[in-house]
Amino acid sequence: MMDSENTALCYKVDDLCGLLGISRPTAYELVHKRDFPKIQVGRRILVPRAGLEKWLESQLNATESEARG
Repeated sequence: MMDSENTALCYKVDDLCGLLGISRPTAYELVHKRDFPKIQVGRRILVPRAGLEKWLESQLNATESEARG
């Protein structure tokens, strides 16, 4: 059986907690950042899977660039 969390097109903020290993308040801080990919549907905040993957990759690249000096 497929895990729906891995096949979802978008994640809820609570899903980010488990995916990223962060607390709920930290997840809400993250989704309120200007450069974080999100879609507002009414009062619900959704994070597109593809956008999250691209954002994580950009964060990794920025961290690696800083480490190189």
